[in-house]
Amino acid sequence: MGKICYIAHQPNSTNGWGRVTRSILASATKCELPHIFLAKNDRYSLASLTTPVGDTRLKPLCALFDTIVHRTSIQTCSVIHCLTEPMIPFALQAHRQFKIPLVLNLYGTYAIKTLSGSLASVYKRAYQAADVIIVPSEHTAQQLSSVFPEVQSKIEILPLASSFETATNILPFDKRQRSAVFVGEIKKRKGVFELLQATKLAIDQDQLDALYVVGNICDENYYTQLLTYVEKEHLSSNITFCGKVSDDELSKLYSKSRASVLPSISDGAAFEGLGLVHLESFAYGTPSIGSRNSGSECAISDGKNGLLVSQGDVSKLAASLASLLNDESRWTKFSQNALAKTNSWQNVLNSYKALYDSLEIS
Repeated sequence: MGKICYIAHQPNSTNGWGRVTRSILASATKCELPHIFLAKNDRYSLASLTTPVGDTRLKPLCALFDTIVHRTSIQTCSVIHCLTEPMIPFALQAHRQFKIPLVLNLYGTYAIKTLSGSLASVYKRAYQAADVIIVPSEHTAQQLSSVFPEVQSKIEILPLASSFETATNILPFDKRQRSAVFVGEIKKRKGVFELLQATKLAIDQDQLDALYVVGNICDENYYTQLLTYVEKEHLSSNITFCGKVSDDELSKLYSKSRASVLPSISDGAAFEGLGLVHLESFAYGTPSIGSRNSGSECAISDGKNGLLVSQGDVSKLAASLASLLNDESRWTKFSQNALAKTNSWQNVLNSYKALYDSLEIS
């Protein structure tokens, strides 16, 4: 097998993109897969790209510049694999210039949003030029096929894995807090306000003690609305906004909580492509709650390793939290099933390698 050119952006960040990218690169190294790594805003890559993350008119020009600057490294590779959507214009330019097979990872909202954005024509050309488009769930595949059916035959559904190793010391039900943890960007689409409302109902019924909210603030007005609600309902002692946390801190939150929860709400073209939080929590034997009609259905088997709730259904979300946090027998069964669901990045990389081999043969 030849060398793989991995392309990404901000892999050292604390968001899901960053954790997935780090996992892929670490696994590629472990399985001795020859590769180079080009990234935006990362001091550990072979080189830092000038191609901007945001979609501006300068992006294609910067991508062309980066291709010229790094042509010597790129030409040593037999496959270009773009791991994050914002760097697709650079991956397309490299593919077109050097005639190297192209693989794209698409995760969710951004994959669809770009097809109607300011650089829609660039992304459409990239999707059409790609040899393979990898998505993490059937839901993402359906969303992409519905808006751009021309690429349906290129789509491969390959589930992701947890960014955390499966814990060796799984805390039992009675050693955990009667708490839940949310991990994601603080914005309307993640259903955070509805989660706070459900938390209030569960607390009033003495079914929940604490909620940890982890993630970047993407919408200041929305965040202010959340804080106002917490203050009005006297929930400050129960709800903690943690902001960004390290991998170690996040690991501790997953380990000590009885449930993780991501009650995403689709908003037009914006949707949950998978919900990495579910897979991460499973690595600690922590059951998860997610939304129906989203990528969460790929990770959660309702009634087995977690629960699925209709989007925006506050009362059902509260009941689901109460059930997981207070029923030891049910929780133990869910926890065991969650552990059994865990995938490894070694398996993911093996699937990638099979794709690379087929491209090189063809």
